[in-house]
Amino acid sequence: MENEDTRLTLLAMDNEGYQNITRIVSLGFTEGRADDANHGVPVVKRSHILAHAAGVIVLFTEKSDVGQALVGSMPEKADELLIEWQAQFADRLYFAIKRTNRSGEDAFIKAAIHSGAKHHIPIIAHNDVRFLEQDDFDAHETGLYRRLLRTCRPKSPANLFRCTIP
Repeated sequence: MENEDTRLTLLAMDNEGYQNITRIVSLGFTEGRADDANHGVPVVKRSHILAHAAGVIVLFTEKSDVGQALVGSMPEKADELLIEWQAQFADRLYFAIKRTNRSGEDAFIKAAIHSGAKHHIPIIAHNDVRFLEQDDFDAHETGLYRRLLRTCRPKSPANLFRCTIP
């Protein structure tokens, strides 16, 4: 988004959303890259996202404009931003939190819970995991499945499971 340090996650909820995300990315590349202020780096403008909101879900992390406002020196700016986002996205906004022991994480989680309650924005859990090698991913997945199997028990004969994540 306008600030190179700002990150936002967009998800398509249907074909229209997919088409809109494609438009947003294309505009970020063509217009953002052509803007001399961006030094040739593709940058998506908030106005492009707001103009192509149909079928798109937004996840606010600590790197989003809202997240940075929540934990920054002017948290009231987050309220203004959320009103602007809600005008276009209504109930397709979520705070995405994670616990990976990174600096500033707990402050964002606390602020997201408070702001989410205030603005009726649900909270989801996610994880920001990256791997250098395929084997690292495979080991991570194996560990997740083992933990999941230890915490799940069959709920019915139809192989539905009830899980408690510690």
